[in-house]
Amino acid sequence: MGAFFLRIETELVLKSRNEVPRKLLDAGFTLNFSNAKDAIVALT
Repeated sequence: MGAFFLRIETELVLKSRNEVPRKLLDAGFTLNFSNAKDAIVALT
């Protein structure tokens, strides 16, 4: 349903991506978590 609202193909939502925020990292931004699971666990 989220893909409908974002107007993107459902295939793009379901496929796993290993993306690196290169521009943020090059600008000096540091990530506190290396993956989404750890970030979500930290929220609880």
